[in-house]
Amino acid sequence: MRRTALLILAVLFSVAAFGQLGLRTVTSTATETETSVATSATSTTGTLSLRTVDPLLLSFREGFKAPDDPGWIEKKVGNVSLKLPGLFSVSSQKFGSNYEAQIFDGNGKLFGRFFYYQLEPYDLEELLNAVIPSVYGNTTTGEKSYEETMWMENGMGVYLASLKMVANIDFPVIFVYTPGDEITVTSQGPVAMFFFEPVEYTGEKLDEAKAIIADIVGSYLFPIEEKEEDEGGIKPPKVIEERDPFVRLFMDLFNDSRSPVNTDDWIEVQGDRFGFMMNPQFSVHFYPGETSETADLGYSGTVVSKIVVGEIDTSSPIEGVFKEVIEEFLAVLAVEGYEIVDSFSSVVKEGTAVNIYAVDFTGVLCWIIIYSETDSIASFGPGDYFIFIGLPDSDNLSQWAEWYAGMVISLDF
Repeated sequence: MRRTALLILAVLFSVAAFGQLGLRTVTSTATETETSVATSATSTTGTLSLRTVDPLLLSFREGFKAPDDPGWIEKKVGNVSLKLPGLFSVSSQKFGSNYEAQIFDGNGKLFGRFFYYQLEPYDLEELLNAVIPSVYGNTTTGEKSYEETMWMENGMGVYLASLKMVANIDFPVIFVYTPGDEITVTSQGPVAMFFFEPVEYTGEKLDEAKAIIADIVGSYLFPIEEKEEDEGGIKPPKVIEERDPFVRLFMDLFNDSRSPVNTDDWIEVQGDRFGFMMNPQFSVHFYPGETSETADLGYSGTVVSKIVVGEIDTSSPIEGVFKEVIEEFLAVLAVEGYEIVDSFSSVVKEGTAVNIYAVDFTGVLCWIIIYSETDSIASFGPGDYFIFIGLPDSDNLSQWAEWYAGMVISLDF
């Protein structure tokens, strides 16, 4: 099936580039040593000069636990789910089948880094030595306050180390992996690598930060089971309390419960394969192709929408086309995940069907329309088709729904 062209709206997403790790696309494992950490404990009777167990190391030895705080929220890095405190945020990128992410605390400060790589078998020490230069350069002393490995109850291996930094602070490192024949060697497959940087935390706040670290890792180790997808393979929309304005507008048009969008003051634009009416506040540029033509629509100097019109000689399940659009959007824009917040499907006339979606890409709303000549609303093609993708202004959804709907309804091809 021909892959559809998608918009690249980098100006709408500020995703930090972390750079790929120079690893043998493989799995990570952990090395094992036994040491303890010296800290100072304070009580109401004064300061005791005792060696106490680091709270993160203690959580590790207790097997980590998934967080149960209702204030925590789920964040997606590719297909991986992490739970974070409500004010925390994540920025991620995809490199092939690998993902890299930065985790920011409630003040917008870097709290840690997360790498999810498909790796060959690694010895843990080899893996650590391979990754550290890429992440921290020469800011580590090469020493560790402690490092340990452990089998988890779910069969996973976990490696924990506390790296000593030149700046006289420790950074926790945690690898989660499927062990090979030994706990210190990873099997081929996915390895999750956490690098936490609690620079802004001291004293009791540092202990609290380490409790957060333990819960974040616990959320990865023991994820909440997701509901099964429907037979079509598309994530079902959540229960809708209020219809999305774009979806609702088309539902009303199909039900003849509202008048068409007023395009009297609009201008007509024409490419080689298709044309449409457009509000003069927008700009348009057409790109012809062998079997399709694409129109990029701009607003205030930024591309905000794309229309692809073409012809296809095969039939495909509609969910395959939709998922292709979603996957490319996720990959190109490096967003964390998506949720269908509303959708609508209908036969337009005999032999044609349309599927309309309102999709939330981790806080960014996107409207998608997939229309084609077809025998069923569950199929795409064969025949003429168009795909519309648009990002509205979240502060004026109703107006943008009118603008986009007017363009789509006036399509002539």
